[in-house]
Amino acid sequence: MILLQEKKKIFQFDPNTGLAALVKGHSLYEYYMREWVGVDPASGLGMYNLYYNDVNYDGIFNNGDEAISNYTQFLNDRPDANVMKTLTDNSSIATQKFTGKSAIPKVRGAFRVNASYRNFDLTTQFGYSFGGYAYDGGYASLMQTGDLIGSNNYHVDIRNRWQQPGDITNVPRMSAGYATEDTYSSVTSTRFLIKSDYIAFNNAKLGYTLAKIYADRLGLSKLNVYISGDNLALFSARKGFNPQTFNSSSGIGGYIPMTTFSVGTKIEF
Repeated sequence: MILLQEKKKIFQFDPNTGLAALVKGHSLYEYYMREWVGVDPASGLGMYNLYYNDVNYDGIFNNGDEAISNYTQFLNDRPDANVMKTLTDNSSIATQKFTGKSAIPKVRGAFRVNASYRNFDLTTQFGYSFGGYAYDGGYASLMQTGDLIGSNNYHVDIRNRWQQPGDITNVPRMSAGYATEDTYSSVTSTRFLIKSDYIAFNNAKLGYTLAKIYADRLGLSKLNVYISGDNLALFSARKGFNPQTFNSSSGIGGYIPMTTFSVGTKIEF
């Protein structure tokens, strides 16, 4: 961790994850990273916002101007700087700053639906979360456009990559073997921030209770046969993305719960 204290202000940044920072007035769960802009249609390179101190006041980033790598730290040290913004295809000099997006959702909870009709009964449970964001590190690792061909698995979205001048896409060109140049690698940025909104169909149980007249003939007080299922469905921003299992500090998800079914009988004498 890096701890700076100047003019009674404290800034704390974790360079190991590149996901968050600790600053007065901001949540620790607010993402702090490069701002992804998109892909340059002419070159196929990824574009990022670069904030800089326009020393010569000409509105152009050129010799003599200062590139700002850490926005909050720089303004803390240089509150009178003439800050301007431009674009860069070099992610190594792109500015890291607060994104205004938090891992904490606005609302989350669960609800149940219970219903019955004649001898049938149905019980269900749903979970939900809205208003938060997650950094999908798993997806990012599958979108490494600078990897050597065959050295990595890819997400199907790689098919949307830039291939020729004029292509309009959000996936940079494939540049095998150039990952070390950083320009081509899928660095930590808002490109991989995704809404963590979801509705989860957690479980359901459908039962049938044998009519009393038939239960009596069997010498039973009650006989109920049921089928139940857990982790039945999840509706989220990206197929395969389960916000429930994600760690906001690492951007990596755990194992997705398995869908299971069971059949049972409840007997009362």
